[in-house]
Amino acid sequence: MALPMCCPKVRPLRARDVSRGPGGSDGSTREDGVRHGWYGRNRKRKRLAQHDIDIRGTRWRVHVSGSGPAVLLVHGTGSSGHSFAPLIPCLREHLGPRTFVVPDLPGHRESGALAEAGPALPAFSAGLADVLRHLELSPELAVGHSAGAAVVASMTLASGLDAALYVGVAPAFVPFPRLQQEAGKLSARWLAPLSTRLARLAGLGASAASTLADVLGVEAFSRLPREQRDAYAELVGSPPHLEGVLTMLSRWDVGPVYRALSRLPGRWLLVAGKADTAVPVGQVRRAARRISRAQLSVKPGGHVFHEQDPDPLAQEIAQELKKSIDRM
Repeated sequence: MALPMCCPKVRPLRARDVSRGPGGSDGSTREDGVRHGWYGRNRKRKRLAQHDIDIRGTRWRVHVSGSGPAVLLVHGTGSSGHSFAPLIPCLREHLGPRTFVVPDLPGHRESGALAEAGPALPAFSAGLADVLRHLELSPELAVGHSAGAAVVASMTLASGLDAALYVGVAPAFVPFPRLQQEAGKLSARWLAPLSTRLARLAGLGASAASTLADVLGVEAFSRLPREQRDAYAELVGSPPHLEGVLTMLSRWDVGPVYRALSRLPGRWLLVAGKADTAVPVGQVRRAARRISRAQLSVKPGGHVFHEQDPDPLAQEIAQELKKSIDRM
């Protein structure tokens, strides 16, 4: 993938203790249980160590790279760790050496289906907290995109996550009513034919972008770098991924987190996309008002502005993290 100009080369971090799982999507498996790569077997990609970690019956795929203080990056609904591929090198440029920890949430891309019953959000946050303990990492910075911001917030409330700065990128602290309604209607027998049709559409170029954008709720899909569009097309063409997304949506309840926003610890930077129709600026502004130590920022672009133009966001995160550390 052609990365932004601010991007230096990435060196993978070897795991100390990794649960062995199935081979990576690129077919490469190391004896120490660490796989490398991010996209499929035919794509050029910066190599990241991939850990398969079993937490209460759920296999978590976690991408780790670099060295230094840990940065946790949590993707949103329907996406995967790949959504931070453009942002990571820019963060490294502005923050200096860091260990980036990027999970695929349960049911998404390379992670297994969520084994626990009940609401998905507390299960995700508790499982991810256990992943961090397994890796013996305590993040200095925690970033969540969309529903990933709710996971980060839940971790601060219930799992003892204690970072110097929390960042919500297009933070979805309220439900996506349209997607949740549809998720409850679709049955597993529709997943294979649906994904097949969408996978075919994904190869049609510009016309496919609008279709995928509608499915993913990403109005700016057509303006993403081609490598990011290809990655999303690959996800939409995966029946297990679609099933995981629908399962998550049908079991998603951010109400407890929204009601507890006033109790969130630490400093928060909430960044909204000016043209975001999935999580509008007004929604993010209301959330910021409920958090005692929150700063609101608005960037050009839609719901995935961190993939379209990552460097301004990385610069702002670096500035706010420095302020947080200086105040400690």
